[in-house]
Order: sequence, then structure tokens, then C-alpha cells
Amino acid sequence: MASAYVRAIFGAIAEVTVTIYVYMIPRRFLPEHLHAAANGVILGCSVVVGGCIAPVVMSSMIDSGVSIVSIMGICAALFFICIFISMVIPMKKRKQY
Repeated sequence: MASAYVRAIFGAIAEVTVTIYVYMIPRRFLPEHLHAAANGVILGCSVVVGGCIAPVVMSSMIDSGVSIVSIMGICAALFFICIFISMVIPMKKRKQY
């Protein structure tokens, strides 16, 4: 039961990264006319990598003998890398072009 709660909490926290990476970062660093294109590229890459490639790779790793705990550890490490990257985004307003 505790693992279900932990997964629910981290799953809800992970949803916040979509907003940060898809909307906030392009608006912080790109001119306005590139926002929609950046949103599409970021969402497209996340769907292909996170929805298609990663499950196949992780399943193959589990089938080859890697424990599920190790796979969850890799996922947690990648999640914390995303948190770190999000925290170091400069908060000052971008220059107007």
C-alpha cells in the first residue's frame, strides 16, 4: 500500500514537468513566433522517447535480468535530474526582440 501512495505522489509531481518543459522554458528563452514550434517539438520528443522507446528498453532490461528496483532507481534519478534542471532555469525575463 505504501508503494502505491509513493507512486501516486511522484506521478502527480511529474505532471508538473510538462508545464515547465513545454510552456515555460520556450517562453523564457525563445522569441514569440517560435513558441508553438517549440511546444510541438518538445511534446513530440517526449511522446516518442517516453511513450515508445523507454518502455521497450526498460522491458528488455527487465527481461535480461535487471531488477525492477534498479529500473525504478534509474527512473527516479532521471526525475531528479529534471528537477535540478528546472531549478537552475534563470528566472529573469528574456529580452524582447
